[in-house]
This record gives sequence, C-alpha cells and structure tokens, in this order.
Amino acid sequence: RLHGARGEDEKAIELLRSSLEEVPNLPAAANDLAFALAQRGEALQEATELAQEARASRPESSEIADTLGWVHYKQGAYPAAEALLREAVEKLFTNLEVLYYLGMAQAKVGRNEEARAALAKSLELSANHAGAAEARATLASLPPLEKLDLRWVATLTPPDWFKDLKKRGYLVYR
Repeated sequence: RLHGARGEDEKAIELLRSSLEEVPNLPAAANDLAFALAQRGEALQEATELAQEARASRPESSEIADTLGWVHYKQGAYPAAEALLREAVEKLFTNLEVLYYLGMAQAKVGRNEEARAALAKSLELSANHAGAAEARATLASLPPLEKLDLRWVATLTPPDWFKDLKKRGYLVYR
C-alpha cells in the first residue's frame, strides 16, 4: 500500500494490476488492490472477488479480513462487514484504521456501545487520521448510552483508556 499511502492511488492500482497479471495468485497484491478499489468506491464487485480470493488463500489473515470487511461496508453489506472487521480487530486491536472501520460498521448495524468504543479508540490513537472527521460525526450521531457493557471494551483497550472516554465526551449517560 506504499503508493496508496502517499495518495498516488492510480499508480498503486496500476502496479497491483500489473503484479497480478504477471503472478495471478498473490494474496497480498489481491488484498491491496481490493482495498485500493474499495477506498475509491470503484469496481466494488471486482474488489469483493479479489478480497475473497485472497481470503481463500490466507483465511487466517486479519489484514485480509479487514479488507473484505471494508469492501462489504462500502457495498452496504453492514452485517457481513461488522463480522469480518470484528474478527480483524481481535489481532489488529491497535490498528486505528481497523478500529475506525469496525466502529463505522457497528454504527450501521446498531451496535452503538461497541461503535462508540471502537471509534473513540481510533481517535485516541490518532485524532487526525483519514476517517477522523467521519468518526467524530458518527460519534455525535449515536444515541446516548443507557448502559455500557464493559466486557467487550475490556478486550479492546487497557482499563486506563476507558476511564478517559467519559472525560473526553464520548460517553453520555441519560
């Protein structure tokens, strides 16, 4: 994702397509191309096929689960996205992008407590990440919490971080 990280999406997509033409069974290249296409909102069916091929080759890969989850999110298949992103975050629990994607998917399926925790954690890791504005807007749109299930959050974050949620305004009780 080197070129994509620099904002050179076209070049990254071109290089990944070229790599896959030369060597068709490269799960990493298929995954990265699927992600690049999903980020641009382009060729989502192709992105799904690429991510599914990569997942079939490396079913244990959290990175591929993350990509396939994000592709599903971009297609509006929120329950499938949330399940895959939840799987990915189990190993990539400090990856702010995965936390952001998971929080967005959870918000779409009504898992508001978990969405709030994942989005807040992504902002805690970097207040200015690429999805930060959307994460803040989604947090603001979530209904106030009636109760908070700490069991899920405890698997995601150290206890000290959770104490800061209320102080930072991410937890609102009625």
